[in-house]
Amino acid sequence: MLPLIKEFRLNQKLTSYLKLILVVIILAAAIVPVAPSRAHAFYGTGNGTEQNPYIITTAAMLDGIRTNPNAY
Repeated sequence: MLPLIKEFRLNQKLTSYLKLILVVIILAAAIVPVAPSRAHAFYGTGNGTEQNPYIITTAAMLDGIRTNPNAY
């Protein structure tokens, strides 16, 4: 009977350590800032200034600006 009690206590400690690790991982994931998606970044020529405007030559480029206007 005694080994069963020791095993139960060991499982309780292991469970509590696993819970602690899970909480730490969740908190770390919530704190770490997520990098903004660059999937819609402009891939044509120009840098968007008055002297060097974006040159849009395809519908896909125009759609990229429409779907993610804050990237420009």
